[in-house]
Amino acid sequence: MHRDNHHSVETELYNICLGDKEKIKTEIEDMTEEVYTKMVETDTMINLHFYPDTTVGFYRLFHYDIDMLLDIALAILEIK
Repeated sequence: MHRDNHHSVETELYNICLGDKEKIKTEIEDMTEEVYTKMVETDTMINLHFYPDTTVGFYRLFHYDIDMLLDIALAILEIK
């Protein structure tokens, strides 16, 4: 999505969080430093947003590798 709009990873994360600096900080803290750094280096951000239980509670995950991202999402669902 960020490449469709010619945005950097940083800009797209800013847009997703509606410019809320605390929300951006939380999103970055929720991912490992390695993942965030690699997303910026590769200019690749995959955003997975899913609602496993209700239409209100959701998970939003970011990664640079879709296979790893799906593994993380599946692990979250297995824990539940």
